[in-house]
Formats: sequence, C-alpha cells, structure tokens
Amino acid sequence: VDPALAEIRQAEAWLASLGCHEAAFQARLTAAQTYVLSELYGAALQQIDRLGESAMAPRESRFWALNMKGSTHYFLAEASGEVAGPHREASLQCHHEALALAQALGRVSFEYRSLVNVAIGEARQGQPDQALAFVARLVALRQGPAFDLGEGLIADAPPGQSSYWVDYVRALVSLQQEGIGQALHRLEQLGDRLQTVDPHDFLGRLRERVLHLIAETAVQAGDHVKSGQDAQVVCRLEHSHLVVQFVKLHLSTPQQRSLRPRQCERRTSRRANRPRS
Repeated sequence: VDPALAEIRQAEAWLASLGCHEAAFQARLTAAQTYVLSELYGAALQQIDRLGESAMAPRESRFWALNMKGSTHYFLAEASGEVAGPHREASLQCHHEALALAQALGRVSFEYRSLVNVAIGEARQGQPDQALAFVARLVALRQGPAFDLGEGLIADAPPGQSSYWVDYVRALVSLQQEGIGQALHRLEQLGDRLQTVDPHDFLGRLRERVLHLIAETAVQAGDHVKSGQDAQVVCRLEHSHLVVQFVKLHLSTPQQRSLRPRQCERRTSRRANRPRS
C-alpha cells in the first residue's frame, strides 16, 4: 500500500504543479480508493476529507467525494457486525445526497451509479419496498434514450439484458420477502450470468459476493453439500458495492487483484492439511 500511495502522491503533486487540477483531484480520490481496497477505512475517510478543494465544478467534486464516502461507510458497516447501524445510515445518507447532486447535474451515469448504491443500501437496511422503488427507477433509466454504459465507466450487463445490479438487489430483497428457496434460486441465476465476467473488475467482485451469499443461504436451507462447493470458490470475499473507478489517470501501480481459484484451492488445501494442536 505505501509504495502505491507514494506514487499517487507524487503524481498528484506533479499534476497540480502543471495546473492539471482535475487530474490532481482524481489522484487524491484514487488514493482514497487505494485505502478502501486495502480495507484501511479510517484512513480512507481522512483522505476523502481532503477532497473539498478542487478546480472541478463544485457540485461534481462533491458528488465524487460523497460517492466514495458513502462506499467507505458501507464497507465499514459490512465489517462492523453488530455495530454496523451507524455506518449503514451514514452510507445511505451520503448516497442519497450524491443522487440529488447527480440529478441536478443532469449526468445519467452519475445518477445510475447513485441509484445502484442507494438501492443496495436500502436493501441492506432491511427496507425492501424502498429498495424496489429505486430498482424501478434504475430499470426506467436503463431504458431511456440517454443511457450509455460507456459514459461514466458503468460496469453492468449490456443494453437489452437485465441489469446485474438490479438482479442483485432483487435477490437481497428476496431474502427478506420470498424465503430462502426463492432467494437461492435468484442468486444462482445471477451467479450463472456472471460466470464470464473479468474476476478482477467490479463485476468480478459482485460475482464473489453472490457466490458467498449462495453458500451462506444454502447453509441456512440445509444444503450443506452445495454450500461447501461454493465456499471453496469464495476463499476471499470482496465487497460488491460500487466504488469510484478512475482509469483516465493511468498510474504505474497495478490494480489490486483477488486470489485466483487455483491459489485459493492451494491455500485451502494447506490449511486443511495443517496439523492441529
């Protein structure tokens, strides 16, 4: 983490000295994302607080800061167990504010990103009706003439297919409303659709999260054989919540990657064969 952050800070200082303030802002946000991916959430929040000053349009700058801050609080909630409540509320508030800014800016990609985050947040808060209401808005936005997957780097299924994120939120809601059997069916269908995605991008992380939920849900249903098979695939859980991804500014540090399945199997095998005291 430290070498990557050092290079990002050097890039930020160099870009700022050249007067490239927008790119320097993106470098600062990339540093915050690096902390998040390294699960250093407290440091990420401190870095996000540095994002207040920017030469970008004020509302657009605030949108990215709110988006990242909401995602960071979401990850803190996922890692906090019984004390997750305050972080879930903070995350949802940030994403609601980001959604309002996206609509004011008239940026469809920003609005889409925020709707995904809000829908997931409402579902995780145990508010299925609100989550489905935002899902309906997502579906309508995807069908609109201004929707473009390429604009804003939205990671999702191509037009003409059901959104991966919509199906994920519906599966989360299904866990609360339809029972374990139907929820498991929805998760398995989504997992099948995600088999061909790049395991190292956001959709790859979504697939890992879906596989984890399949294993978890199958255990609740008593399907221990199936859950054991899926659990071997998911040796490291990555969060599926959308985090801001910038590829316009190419830094020399490689993107953090999840363990490949063969690596997972070898590590799982070593742990299984290790003698217990």
